[in-house]
Amino acid sequence: MSGKMEINDVIKEYLEKTTIDSAIMINGDWGSGKTYYVHNELQNYIEKDLGTRCIYISLYGVSQKSDISKEIFLRALPLKKRILPDMLKNYGTEIGKIFLDKYNIKLSSIDYSKFTNIKSSLLIFDDLERSSMNIIELLGYINKFVEHEHIHTILIANEKVINENGLKENQEMKYFLTTLDKFNFAPLSKDIDILAGEKDRKELNRNDIKTRIEYLFNSEMGYPKIKEKLVSKTIYYVPNISKVYEQILIGYEFNELELEILKASNKDIENRFENENHNNIRTLNFILNNFLSICKELRNFKCNVDDKRSLLKVTLDYLTLLSVRYKEGSKIDDWIEKNEYADINLSEEIFSLEYLVGFKFINDLVLNSFLDSEQLNFTLNQYLDEKKKNALADNDPMHYLGQWWLKEDEEVSNLIDQVYYKVIKNEYNTSLYPKILLAFMVLRKVGLDTKVEKVFSNMIINIKASDKEKHESIETFGITVDEDIREEYYNYIGKLKEEFSSRDIDIYKNKINNYFNPEKEWSHAFSEYLSKNKNEFLNRKKFFALINTSDLMACLDKSKNADIVNFSIALSHVYSFSNIKEYYHDDYTNINIVIDEINKLIEDKKEIYGKIKITIFESLEKKLKDFIIKLS
Repeated sequence: MSGKMEINDVIKEYLEKTTIDSAIMINGDWGSGKTYYVHNELQNYIEKDLGTRCIYISLYGVSQKSDISKEIFLRALPLKKRILPDMLKNYGTEIGKIFLDKYNIKLSSIDYSKFTNIKSSLLIFDDLERSSMNIIELLGYINKFVEHEHIHTILIANEKVINENGLKENQEMKYFLTTLDKFNFAPLSKDIDILAGEKDRKELNRNDIKTRIEYLFNSEMGYPKIKEKLVSKTIYYVPNISKVYEQILIGYEFNELELEILKASNKDIENRFENENHNNIRTLNFILNNFLSICKELRNFKCNVDDKRSLLKVTLDYLTLLSVRYKEGSKIDDWIEKNEYADINLSEEIFSLEYLVGFKFINDLVLNSFLDSEQLNFTLNQYLDEKKKNALADNDPMHYLGQWWLKEDEEVSNLIDQVYYKVIKNEYNTSLYPKILLAFMVLRKVGLDTKVEKVFSNMIINIKASDKEKHESIETFGITVDEDIREEYYNYIGKLKEEFSSRDIDIYKNKINNYFNPEKEWSHAFSEYLSKNKNEFLNRKKFFALINTSDLMACLDKSKNADIVNFSIALSHVYSFSNIKEYYHDDYTNINIVIDEINKLIEDKKEIYGKIKITIFESLEKKLKDFIIKLS
């Protein structure tokens, strides 16, 4: 039983009893909102709807029975239409004591144990597990109100912690006694070594010691026995996460789009809490605080509204999962994926249908309270790019292979063939090759004939045959690979990338060298090409290495002065930074060749060239030598 209406019904039925010989307990995890519910809803219901006065006592840190008696007295004292209780509510117990002193009411002169003017009230004892008193002594004290004074009483506790605390009392002595061979631990284990003498006994692990403590001292038996005598009904309080979530949202400054996503995710978040058996409301605040940090970064992220919605949703989903598991105390493994994001299998079972996209920057945020803006922007840009490039039509066979475990062998084999023939016909973007390869390798492991080598060979053929200047790259963003096929898989990916690089180099060589035509004013078009493609040269770490030096020199020899000057200036688009050695080391040889060829031209044709052309060539030679120094 957990719903508030159910709790109210139980309390109402309990208060209607005239013979009181037991209490009611409300049990719930820390952070589940028990105290908030009691203060803001249950007490109002009891006092206004049922007409019974509530006397609320927090046992947090209380170490003596007399302290509890004083609290009950102060909260029950009927002075001037309950001025004192109202004052206590607003200003606290200490202010109330000052008030009593003013009216010469000396607390030291009162025998609290005989104070019984509360029989028509309901006693509420909160934070049972946080009292500094021994739990047995505490329950024995409370039992006097129930069994002897017949006062309606509600206990509010986290029983999980009470049981844990029982094991911790006199812990050092308990540890020592579990190592003695004077006790017979035969009922605990069939392992004869554990029962042997001190000299022959094997080492005890933590579980052995815990089991022995429970066996010897039965730490939890004292509490259950007295609880059984005192409490007639225990209600496990589970908060309405959905309702609490709506209330908490009001306190955050989310914008309209963010609130739209948050409200639409209410049920998903409630289900996540339920699936993980987690009821701590503080976790909601933890999620929302961290999500607000992500939202503030995304407000400046450049993308369309639909993509923004997608990013908000996918980051909120993973943040919720990770936060709940972290707050529940589950071990969160270090991020081991090769990329900044990856598909995360929620159940860690191969046939699971539950996958979420996980992000490394969210792991850093949850575990280390650190959000790297650059990492977030880079990751989400990659995620959107890959998502768009790898989008599949709804009727594509590769789309259906995504949940192959729901299908029969014959159907899956048919889908494999369809994908294979689409690869042969070069109907897939090369960006999908990593996912196709992985699917085929996993299904081969299952035992199906997937023609992995053949499909890979056809991918190589397709890359070689392509004449596109701009081609979808081979990347593994968002892909999680099983350990037993990881090495083979990345070997395939490496070969695809090598082929890709080789094909690109040939295409760029042809493109660059086609500009060298002295019959035309070629230098402006060449300069514009370098400006637009400088990042491509950086990625491939080649520029001059792609140039056919013979074609270039033949062109420069017959070019007008303006074209040679423009060519020299255009080189700055590529070599415009100091550490070019890290990127363009392969260009060293061809630049040296061009320097030598320029020297020969100047020597051989100084009588043919005009003085201006000679000066321009000398300036170009000097610039190229500067590049050589940087590359050395």
